[in-house]
Amino acid sequence: MLPVMVGCSYNGCKFCNLFRHLKYRKLPVEQIESELQRVKACGGSPKRIFLGDGNAFDLPMEELSAILRLVKSYFPQCGMINMDATVTGILKKTREDLRVLYGWGAPSLPGIETGLDDVLSFMNKDHTLEEAYEPSDGFRRQVLPLTRTL
Repeated sequence: MLPVMVGCSYNGCKFCNLFRHLKYRKLPVEQIESELQRVKACGGSPKRIFLGDGNAFDLPMEELSAILRLVKSYFPQCGMINMDATVTGILKKTREDLRVLYGWGAPSLPGIETGLDDVLSFMNKDHTLEEAYEPSDGFRRQVLPLTRTL
């Protein structure tokens, strides 16, 4: 895991207690690069990297692209870069954003977690079922595949 933030930008899901005690903040790119340098100096050669903490996909595209460029500059063999995402975060990205992310090695995103609006509401998710289907439809499906965990 490559830390790119502390906590979660949403931090409202009822089931998740991972970040409740943390005040959300983005990590400076210098700190992220320092971690990449440390891993490389230790002989690390990751083929997969997870951007953490929670919901790294919600970072502004310019910042996310800069992080992905850094990862690829230190570890060109890294073929997969994953991160958590919320449905609303996915909906904020444009078609071109998704193409860029896919090109950098982000192969898919978490998508629909449940098919029941009452469960989404109870779990305090930041979207409805209709909104959850939106990224799966149309151009987003053609650009960046979504996983579904029901």
